[in-house]
Amino acid sequence: MGRHIFPIAIFAIAVSLATAQKPEVNMVERWGVFEVTLNGPSTGNPFTEVELTAEFKRSNTNGEQTFEPQGFYDGDGVYKIRFMPDAVGEWTYTTKSNTAELNGKTGQFMCVAPSEGNHGPVRVYKDFYLRYADGTPYHQFGTTCYAWAHQGEAMEKQTLETLAEAPFNKMRMCIFPKDYVYNKNEPIYYPYLLREASARKPPNSFGGYSAVTRLPSVRSSTVYCETVFVGQVKASSLLPAVTPSPL
Repeated sequence: MGRHIFPIAIFAIAVSLATAQKPEVNMVERWGVFEVTLNGPSTGNPFTEVELTAEFKRSNTNGEQTFEPQGFYDGDGVYKIRFMPDAVGEWTYTTKSNTAELNGKTGQFMCVAPSEGNHGPVRVYKDFYLRYADGTPYHQFGTTCYAWAHQGEAMEKQTLETLAEAPFNKMRMCIFPKDYVYNKNEPIYYPYLLREASARKPPNSFGGYSAVTRLPSVRSSTVYCETVFVGQVKASSLLPAVTPSPL
C-alpha cells in the first residue's frame, strides 16, 4: 500500500503546483468593456495634473493591432482606463503616465465572442444608413430626457426603469444642468469644484455658484449628448464615468 501512496502524493503535488502557477485570465466579450483600475495620487488636481493612457495590443495575421485610450480620475485616489476590444483573441496592455505610481503597469485579457444581443457599436454605412458593427441594420427610434441626470436619485432610477421597458434605442440628453420651465431644481452634483458666491450672482454660473478660477471655465451654453443603446438599458451604461463629490 505504501508503494502506491508515494506516486499519488507526487502527482497531487504536481497538479497543485501547476494550478497555483497558472495565471488568472480575465475574460471580456467582443464589444464589451474591459476596465483597468489603478491606485494613484489624490493630492493636487488629479483631473488636470495627472496624464494616463494605456496601449492595448493584439497580434493577428495582418500584424499588430494597437489602441491607446485615455484614462481618467475616478476620485479617492482611484484611476481607471476603459477599453472596448473589437476582435476576439488575447489582448495585452501597458500603461503610460507622467506619475510613477501609474506608469508601466501591464496585464492581459482574453476577448471572447459577443453575447446574444451585443451587435457592437453603431456606424455609418454607405453614407446614408446606419448599422451595427456585426452588420445588423440599425433603425433609430429615439426620445429626449434633457436633464434626467440632475433630478436626484429617485427620479434617475425611475427614468432608467422606464427606459428599460421602452422601445427606444437612442436618447438625447444634456451633460450640464439646464434651466427651463419644467426644470427649476438645483442639481445634486456639479461638473466642477464650487465656491460660495457673493451677494450678486456671477456670470457663467449655475444657481449662485461659480467655477473655481484655477479650473477650466465652463460656459453656460447647453451641451447635448446622444446615447445609443447597444443592449438592455442599465444604470452603469448611462451614468457619468466620474462621480464628483457632493456639495
